[in-house]
Amino acid sequence: MSRASIYTLLSRNSANYTQSYPFRFAFKGFEERLEEAELDAQTLNSFTNLLYTNAGTICFADLQAMQEVLKPHQMSEVEEFVYRLPAYRLRLRIYTNSDINALVNYWGKGGREKKIRPLLESMTYLSRTNGTSLSISYMLPIFARIRLNTFPSAWEEAEAKDEDCFWTSMNFFHEKPDMRYLDPANVRKALQEEYTMVRGQPEFGDLVTVINERGDAVHMCVYIVEDFVFTKNGKNPLQPWVLMKIPDMLVSFASEQGPKMVIFRQK
Repeated sequence: MSRASIYTLLSRNSANYTQSYPFRFAFKGFEERLEEAELDAQTLNSFTNLLYTNAGTICFADLQAMQEVLKPHQMSEVEEFVYRLPAYRLRLRIYTNSDINALVNYWGKGGREKKIRPLLESMTYLSRTNGTSLSISYMLPIFARIRLNTFPSAWEEAEAKDEDCFWTSMNFFHEKPDMRYLDPANVRKALQEEYTMVRGQPEFGDLVTVINERGDAVHMCVYIVEDFVFTKNGKNPLQPWVLMKIPDMLVSFASEQGPKMVIFRQK
């Protein structure tokens, strides 16, 4: 049987973590990305020989195996390649005639209206004909703002290595993170008691949950604006907190029958 067939079978048991959650890449732009990585011939050959396809994506699940055949510097190049994410830095542009009330209503969720309004109003006074802009990070709650574009290793929390997408999403509006959300049971309880499922266009602060074909929640992130989400893709300490487009995020959680998104909004 081919690697794709074997690993697809193994992925149906969540105990096989590397096959259940392989590194996934979109076909579009993959060749260009390989060229930009400038892997040496041995590294490139070893890496490409272990690639397989699943659910319309290119997959890699043998990082540990490659450690046995590559030198440390070659292994570092492979790790840099597979962990690289298409992240973004967003800016909010304000004009003198911008509807400040609407902006405050959107960005001030979580009881933050009084904190957001003075900043937005001051920006209108600075605006010129083409407006003025500020980093979207200023619109985020403090939990997300200080973690954006950082890795777990930057934090002294004893549980940093266990901080996954669910813990991240449930703590989005918290000034101090609630460590109870490291327990999946507490996440499920909070969703049932404090959130409601919504249809249609998500809004700032909504929880975007990815469901696989077995009905399991495999990922959760927070909607920001215009198809961008605040996300930490997995528990791995090499995964940072970043802003991503939803289509890019979904590549990492592709499934045979296609991932399903469910939106939750705080009551």
